[in-house]
Amino acid sequence: MKLLIKETFRILKGNLSSSLFVFLLQGIAALFLFAALFWALNLSSFKLRMQNKFEAKIFLNQDISADKIKQIRSFLTSSKKVKKVIFISKKEAKKIFSSRFADIEKDVVNQIELPASFNLKFNGNVSYSGIMNFLKKVEKNSAVETVVFPHKIVFSFSKYFSIISFALIGIFLILSVGIELVIKHLIERFVIKDREKLKIKYLIGAKKSTVVLPYYFSSILLCFISTLFALVFVNLLLGAINRFFIINLLENKILFSNIIILFLSLYVGYLVAPKNLHFK
Repeated sequence: MKLLIKETFRILKGNLSSSLFVFLLQGIAALFLFAALFWALNLSSFKLRMQNKFEAKIFLNQDISADKIKQIRSFLTSSKKVKKVIFISKKEAKKIFSSRFADIEKDVVNQIELPASFNLKFNGNVSYSGIMNFLKKVEKNSAVETVVFPHKIVFSFSKYFSIISFALIGIFLILSVGIELVIKHLIERFVIKDREKLKIKYLIGAKKSTVVLPYYFSSILLCFISTLFALVFVNLLLGAINRFFIINLLENKILFSNIIILFLSLYVGYLVAPKNLHFK
């Protein structure tokens, strides 16, 4: 074992520039793989979060009665398309307005007549056309002044969110595979450089497995350590994003992605290791 470790570090030290380049490339490949896996695991969650942010505002007439408000609320809450209904009275609307525009004098605010309204949140599985058809029915009600739903462009994007996401995942995977092929070529150069030494070892009776093992070990070690550094970097980055932007990323899926990528790095290290050592 001691001889194996010594020989492994000799190979890495003897190919220092190539080893550093492999280290860098494997780190980039690990980041691409992590991005692909993490995005794939959270695809439905991201899409649902996006759609849950869609809200419609229904502004009511100034002279609407309490009974009419109850009727409209009942109609809205009975719809399967609607997830949540929030009623904002005239008084509450004025308080919200005052807090947002604190620089406006109170006398001016008191003179402003703001209508009562409903805020609607929709279920994530509702289509844009389904929402618009529902809102058109609401708008026909004589007690409704106007309906606002300013999410057409964003909703259109969410419609193609899955296609765009799968395309990105595919690109990340293709880039990762391409980088691994470059790494394989670089590691094979380790053997080319040591070809004469390998011939001598073979001639004096060294077993092929003894000669091959340090190259496997150096390849696996290099890929694993590089991936570990890349994952530390990406986890620190995600932690900073989560702290400053309050995105609430799913930590259990981040941990699962880390474990899978680390195990993959060991397998990739084995795959890119030189297989056919021709040193006879």
